[in-house]
Amino acid sequence: MSAQLQDFFSKGVDGLVNGLPAALPRPWDQDKASDQSGVPLAPYIIDPPLASAAWVALLLRQPLFLTGDPGVGKTRFADALSQRLGLGRALRVQVKSDTKGRDLLYAFDELTRFRDATRAGAKQGPDQPGVRLRPDVEYVRLRGLGRAIMRAAGPAAKVTLRPGFRCADVMPPHLLEKSEVTLGDLFPDEFVEQPEEPHHSVVLIDEIDKAPRDAPNDLLWEIEAMSFEIEEIGVTVSAEPDYKPIVIITSNSERNLPDAFMRRCVFFNMTLPTADILREIAAARLGDGLQQSSKLLRDAADFFREISDRITEKRPGTAEFIGLVAFLQKAGLTPASPFDRKSKLARDSLKVLAKTQSDLAAAERHLQRSD
Repeated sequence: MSAQLQDFFSKGVDGLVNGLPAALPRPWDQDKASDQSGVPLAPYIIDPPLASAAWVALLLRQPLFLTGDPGVGKTRFADALSQRLGLGRALRVQVKSDTKGRDLLYAFDELTRFRDATRAGAKQGPDQPGVRLRPDVEYVRLRGLGRAIMRAAGPAAKVTLRPGFRCADVMPPHLLEKSEVTLGDLFPDEFVEQPEEPHHSVVLIDEIDKAPRDAPNDLLWEIEAMSFEIEEIGVTVSAEPDYKPIVIITSNSERNLPDAFMRRCVFFNMTLPTADILREIAAARLGDGLQQSSKLLRDAADFFREISDRITEKRPGTAEFIGLVAFLQKAGLTPASPFDRKSKLARDSLKVLAKTQSDLAAAERHLQRSD
């Protein structure tokens, strides 16, 4: 912590003044460095049981279904695996309560198309004949799973329109004279950084338990078929099974999922790592001289376990432990510093670990009783 920030911090409420924002540190959960493709370089520690589950899913070519409490690292595993496999960032789909199977593949921007049609109609007249909309392909917004299947098909895959669709409506003018149109012609932005050949991708379907009940089965059908139709433009995207996406699906176990879905996935429940692995993760993520054996990390891990045992509603996970250590670092503690569990800093840090008023009150009572 800089001397200026330390001065602000030590003043408490009196330190919340003009000039503080410029002195604030970089957010602890933002990666400090990236490679040229923008892939984060922050490490992710994969423990042996999780690695074994990933191997089973890879060998069976089935989705890996990860459950566990929030904060144990389910979402970041997809990026970590994709980076290790040399495939860049995972293609992410964030599931919502109204997500349908098609939403995992693509969206069609009907609202923008309607607006464009209204404007084109207003301009149509004797002085401006022939005003037309943008080609319909420009309203297609590919999502993670659809993008992965398209990359598996490759830019050289031929495009054939379903009967009833006109090339002049679907494609941009410069493609109308071509005798053969490919996916690379129709969706050039999807293949900017991809080689000419079909390509593997890692896809993260995050928090699938939030989706309507039919959505999980829908997405597995599309993965197995390696084909989907963009209905609004009459184009079918099909790929060979050799480039089947590597799919990671996460759930916070908020509800049970269909049996048919569960039978077609490899299941693994992620739990809170051991104290040794927690320290290793924090040292790797936060750096600044931290080692797994650092005094600060050992004291923080003991404090974390002690408080976690008193929290019952929303148990803290790996993310909260990293947040705890990051807070202590920003507060001025060094790797060799002891962490006094009776200090004001310890009481302040409870707000990192507890996520409900009940849990916070229980943690505060525990510290008061042990003083």
